[in-house]
Amino acid sequence: MKIPFSTLLEFVPELTQTPEQIADLITLKSYEVDSVYNPATSLNNVVVGHIQEIQPHPNADKLQIVQVAVGNGEVLTIVCGAKNIELGQKVAIARIGATLPNGLSIQAVKLRGQDSFGMICSAQELGLDAGESSGVLILHPNATEGRPVSEVLGLDEAIIDIDNKGLGTRASDSSSFYGVAREVALITEKKLKPLELASFPKQQLKQHIQIETKACTYYSLLSLSGLSNYKFDSNVLSKGVYRVDLYVQTGTFKLDDRIHKLLQVLNQKSHHPAVDLGNFILFEIGQPVHIFDAEKIKGDTLTIREAKKGETLLTIHKTEIVLEKGDIVICDEDQIIALAGIIGGAAAAVGDGTTQVLIESAHFDAERIRKTARRLKLLTESARRFERNIPVELADIAMQRIIHLVTQSGLGVLGYSHKGHNITNHKAVTLDYDYVRHYIGVDIPDDNINAFLQALQVHVKKPFGSHQYHLTAPYWRLDLNTPEEYIEEIARLYGYDMIPATLNIEKINPTINSLFAFKRIISETLAKIGYTEIITYPYSLEGDLKLINPVDESKPYLRKSLTRSLADAIILNQNYRDKLKLFEISHVFTAEQHLHLSMAFWDKYKTSTENINQAYHDLYIIIAQLGFDNNQFKTQVSDSSHIITYTERPIGWIHAQDLVIELDMTVLAEILIPITEKYIPIPKYPSVKRDITIAVSPNISSQEIYNTIQSLVSKRCEYIGFRDVFVTEIAIKYTFHLEFRDLEQSLSDEDVNAEIAIIEKHFN
Repeated sequence: MKIPFSTLLEFVPELTQTPEQIADLITLKSYEVDSVYNPATSLNNVVVGHIQEIQPHPNADKLQIVQVAVGNGEVLTIVCGAKNIELGQKVAIARIGATLPNGLSIQAVKLRGQDSFGMICSAQELGLDAGESSGVLILHPNATEGRPVSEVLGLDEAIIDIDNKGLGTRASDSSSFYGVAREVALITEKKLKPLELASFPKQQLKQHIQIETKACTYYSLLSLSGLSNYKFDSNVLSKGVYRVDLYVQTGTFKLDDRIHKLLQVLNQKSHHPAVDLGNFILFEIGQPVHIFDAEKIKGDTLTIREAKKGETLLTIHKTEIVLEKGDIVICDEDQIIALAGIIGGAAAAVGDGTTQVLIESAHFDAERIRKTARRLKLLTESARRFERNIPVELADIAMQRIIHLVTQSGLGVLGYSHKGHNITNHKAVTLDYDYVRHYIGVDIPDDNINAFLQALQVHVKKPFGSHQYHLTAPYWRLDLNTPEEYIEEIARLYGYDMIPATLNIEKINPTINSLFAFKRIISETLAKIGYTEIITYPYSLEGDLKLINPVDESKPYLRKSLTRSLADAIILNQNYRDKLKLFEISHVFTAEQHLHLSMAFWDKYKTSTENINQAYHDLYIIIAQLGFDNNQFKTQVSDSSHIITYTERPIGWIHAQDLVIELDMTVLAEILIPITEKYIPIPKYPSVKRDITIAVSPNISSQEIYNTIQSLVSKRCEYIGFRDVFVTEIAIKYTFHLEFRDLEQSLSDEDVNAEIAIIEKHFN
């Protein structure tokens, strides 16, 4: 949303800060400001020119040679291809040396053999119209030759560009001049000038409003006349028995120049004055309105309903769109005349001959507007506001503002009608001021909190005998619905920079889950010796605990052993591998829930006995690496399985037939000494990595080289890793990877190169 600084001064006349200072305040306390800029800076050396002479180009049918006076008696020759230039017009001239907003640099050029010393600009070329230009920009006849175009168009002022895309329901408040001015008055503690509004006329319209959808909660119409005036021409033409009566247009409703300049600053293309008025109200108040040509509306009833699938609408841009069921449309008695909240139809569009208009101001469901606009890719300024939900009260305020503006211009207000509910139903929120202080972390007195809320125009009520307050937000703050949202408002008005940066969290001593630590160490140790961890479903054909709503009807129980799952995994993968080393750590469910480990070794070329012995051997490796006493592990033969004990307490079993060993880790963790986790801080300084290749005689092993390197480097070498070997007839080359780090400072290349040089010198 682009906010001309003059509009802020209009509504907050006591402002003393510069536009840049106001932008910083808005960013700190309200919305994010994208930029502060002055459009005039991109129009340097673009001046008002007066067309003195137009001649056809001798070598090009579509070009003309124009003589343009640019002040101080200077006349420029310019070759131009625009079709809308006429003798005597005031136009925008980019002089030699000017750089236009689109990046075009103006130089003296020769076009089809004719010299051209400048350029007659269109609105698009001046960055004033994002659409296609039909010709050059025609300025007001009273514009002074040689005067900067930026001054003539009122573009020489600061623009504050606010990013309101991510503001949710606050976007409606930041999408209007007055909404931003209200916010600026709040954060600068200045007085906000109220909008000048007029009363509604007592006269009712002949048009009847019929609302047939809940997606429209309020709809109002205002009728204005006198946009174009005509008189009967006394010269009557006759031909035979036919007579033609001529009516000559004597006047057209004109807007205040200030409104046109503001729309120009916002890059809004000028339309009919009544349409321009509607666009101005949209930007000033934030309420979209739509203008209908009253004489083109059929019948006396306007219906707001949901579209039927397949219905079509020809828009004001002469584009036909196909509607879906649920789209909100406005209809007269014959056809659809507008897509509610998004775009109007060509059937009732305002034109040059319009003498009477109907102005619509309404409230539509935000979600419906969003879905329709995005499906049809019609993200109009109106749709952008409705989709973010705007307060219904704005509908009447927009109408009263229009009445005030048009009555000053001499238009006639014929009547006004409305239907629906026009008050936002704000629910009161209960707020404990002690909670505010605890939440923010600052001891703000009750009186200060009340002052902040009153500045926000929040209605504050404290029931007798209660320490809590009941808060009701003003109509324009649709986002204040929870205590935390009110606290955020209090915090930003108090000042984020006034809140100390403290961490009020009690010290928490970490506790070690010995079973979790045991599981992680077992997993890492098994992975190091080549085992792959698998995860299987905890469901079984039989068990002690039956599921009420089983995922798999064929397995309605929670399993009480991991053996079957791992054995099935071995069988399933035998067709893809010649060797398998698998393990699973998961819970089983009996009377109690225990954590179990199952592991299996399978080699296609070994017997079952050899496979199970290998798995048991690997288990012993794990036990040894963990530092436990191997002598305490024993096995006892029992029918089809061997029971494993530790300190004579059963902890698992060996299923020789399934090649699976299963241990109860819950029991084992209770027997063994708890494992202590060791933590080291993350290094502050980065490591420096080097690879080194050493050539030695074939009878020297890599281990000998490793030991030698380890003896040569300093303590700053924290890692030595074997990388590769290359064997030749006369030598063998070993490559090692080294990593150096100093805990007190960053190492330089020179520091590490010195370490490498010592190694290379030793082996050379």
